[in-house]
Amino acid sequence: MEKLRLSYSQINMFLDKPLAWELSHVKGVKVPLSIPLFVGGTFHLTYHLYYSNKIERTTLLLEDCIDIGASLWDTRAFSSKENKDIIWETANQEEEKSKFLALVSAYYPLASRTIPTAVEQEFSREIIEGELELHGFIDLIDDRGTPIDLKTTARLPYGDKLLWDMQPTTYATILGADTLPSFIYHYVIKTGIPYTKILKTSRDKIMMDWFRDILLPGVASLMRNGVYVCDMTKCRSCDYYLFGKCGPR
Repeated sequence: MEKLRLSYSQINMFLDKPLAWELSHVKGVKVPLSIPLFVGGTFHLTYHLYYSNKIERTTLLLEDCIDIGASLWDTRAFSSKENKDIIWETANQEEEKSKFLALVSAYYPLASRTIPTAVEQEFSREIIEGELELHGFIDLIDDRGTPIDLKTTARLPYGDKLLWDMQPTTYATILGADTLPSFIYHYVIKTGIPYTKILKTSRDKIMMDWFRDILLPGVASLMRNGVYVCDMTKCRSCDYYLFGKCGPR
């Protein structure tokens, strides 16, 4: 039996849209990259370079970050290899680039106050011997040892969404922790004038035990047995449905 090697994004996809997980990770079906995902990925690359330089005691100026972001955007958006995989539809690429650079500018003051000790650090841990391994990258770890995740979004999470977000729980499990006193999100909100917001969450031992001992084995069992049952009300927000890869059209 081949060992399952799962990331936070895979777990989240399976719990939200199991059929999409099957198409992506079992059958290898691909769909074009949406503009929000492209923007988020390019933003992460930009500030990965900023924080990496900061660890090496070189602090880039805002103008440097804008230049890096613009260069990364052009390299990714206008290269023949990647451009065909992005869903531009009727979007004006130069307008989208300007909006992206506004996000880069909006985040810079918060980035300049953040002291990183690790950037895009990869972790992994075997959860069930020979059967299940968790792996993932943590965007940042600050000088207090707190994990930080960078997010670009159109709106802030509401209600208890952060409490049930699997990302902090997954990372704490990978690190072998019984609790997670603090997990920080750096949100950059894509409004007319972008702004930033710091949100925090934590995980207690009860939630960590539930995730490790009940949820993960259950998810692994469903995956191994090919149980892919979707909540059909979510089809309209699923790229696999929208691009005709899954379900009736």
